[in-house]
Amino acid sequence: MIGSIIHIALEGARLNALICASLELRLSGLLSSGSKTIEQIAEQTESSLRGCQAIADGMVALKLWKVDEQGQYSNSPAAEKWLVPGKPEYVGDEHPDLFRDWLPRYAKITETVKSGEPVFDLNSKETLDFWAHLTPMLAAKGAPVAIQAIESLGIDSGGAVSLLDVGGGGSAMYARQLLTRNPEATSTQVDWPHINAAARCSLDQTGVAERFFNRDGDFHDVPFGEEEFDVVVFSHIVHQESPESNAELVARAARALKPGGRILIVDWVVDDGRTGPASSLLFMSTMLMLSSSGKSYERRELTQILTENGFAAPQFESAEDWATLCIAEKV
Repeated sequence: MIGSIIHIALEGARLNALICASLELRLSGLLSSGSKTIEQIAEQTESSLRGCQAIADGMVALKLWKVDEQGQYSNSPAAEKWLVPGKPEYVGDEHPDLFRDWLPRYAKITETVKSGEPVFDLNSKETLDFWAHLTPMLAAKGAPVAIQAIESLGIDSGGAVSLLDVGGGGSAMYARQLLTRNPEATSTQVDWPHINAAARCSLDQTGVAERFFNRDGDFHDVPFGEEEFDVVVFSHIVHQESPESNAELVARAARALKPGGRILIVDWVVDDGRTGPASSLLFMSTMLMLSSSGKSYERRELTQILTENGFAAPQFESAEDWATLCIAEKV
């Protein structure tokens, strides 16, 4: 079993490339309308026969496609669920660009491991392009997590709840999910001016923008306020920061919360002792490539940061198959 895992891992770039090509050519979308021969796939995508055969062989090897005795190809349930554009759990069009963004980074992973510093400057065009490709994918993937978090907090069904979302992004995901479910709630987002403008434009389409407020600027510097909010959200923020920076952010969140208010941290969190889950363990390499001090934190590390900076011990809850919710009450 271990040997097979190693060989699969060593094939990683090739397997990723095959799936990305299939996404760009919309091949699983084509098969979603009915099984096709290689000749039909090539003709309908205006691609070479041998090129389509290479993709098809790879997709069959990965058990993402099936092929019958007549040479008709069709999607597996997994491909139908995740690789068909328009499906709720479609992985997104950003993956091919992300794959190309990753290649020069992972080509220098040994150098990065030795130095502990990313190959590209954090403000370089390469890094900014990467985040531009990644953010929409995370927004789509994170929507079910946001819904679960709001339900776990018990703020989805009503009540004049005030939420502060630190670094909420252009999709304003937590504002969207809260405000569309709770007509009495308000949400304030701290982020860069152009991101907040994009968030407001996005929310204009939902009819809740009048209950959305923003504070523009770097969240490291913008005041969070004093005892203003019922909930403070850090969604995929903690992993970017050092322990010292997180301690400062959490302490500011505690001051911004009303008595009895709660903090919500959503992130790739690893179990104590760093034994799992796999997605959070693998995310550590992402932070190595994209930050100078970020990491995937253990539960006990988050507990220490919270309890030393104004909060009770947190409750942890798994969300989907990749995220962890960490909820703690102000003391």
